[in-house]
Amino acid sequence: MIRSTRDLPAPHYTFQIKNFSLLLRMKKKKCHSGQFEVDGYQWRLVLYPNGRKNSNGKGHISLYLEIADTKDFPHGWEVNVNIIRFFVFDQIRDKYLIIQDANGRVKHFHNLKTEWGFAQLLSHDSLNDSSNGYLFDDTCVFGVEVFVIKAEYWFSDPDTSYGYHKFLAVRDLMETSNGYLVDDALFIECKIDVISVVKDFF
Repeated sequence: MIRSTRDLPAPHYTFQIKNFSLLLRMKKKKCHSGQFEVDGYQWRLVLYPNGRKNSNGKGHISLYLEIADTKDFPHGWEVNVNIIRFFVFDQIRDKYLIIQDANGRVKHFHNLKTEWGFAQLLSHDSLNDSSNGYLFDDTCVFGVEVFVIKAEYWFSDPDTSYGYHKFLAVRDLMETSNGYLVDDALFIECKIDVISVVKDFF
């Protein structure tokens, strides 16, 4: 987990919670933000004010990004996210605490894993320390920045190849000034970036 600060707010969504202490006293398990769109997908924040207990979040605020409205997605769907940055607003200094994953690994959202985030985003001690400015007038503000990886083509089981039927015109190939064909030899190179391998989920 990497923590840093910056002046600019979260570009994709901001979630303000008033009467936050009431959530803590009510032992409310979790609360959801409104939905927002990034790169054609619907998302929302899921906040556990008293921590996500089954993920060692006791004594902390847990915050997750959840993909929403997936009921119409195709079987075996997967959405890959490169970066998720969570924001906590310091209301005294007008700055934002940023929390993100340290390893930089791609996060795979799918039918069995619809949330990604941190069980120990912020300790209750840090939240309640008035000098930090995270909880001011019983109000706190969270935000998120999401970078979705867009794949140009997905290979599936019945479709194991991909290419172009009209890759290069023969006249362009034979044109000596283009330099494609030299001494009756042609070199073709291909670069492939494998983002992920998706298996069917039942």
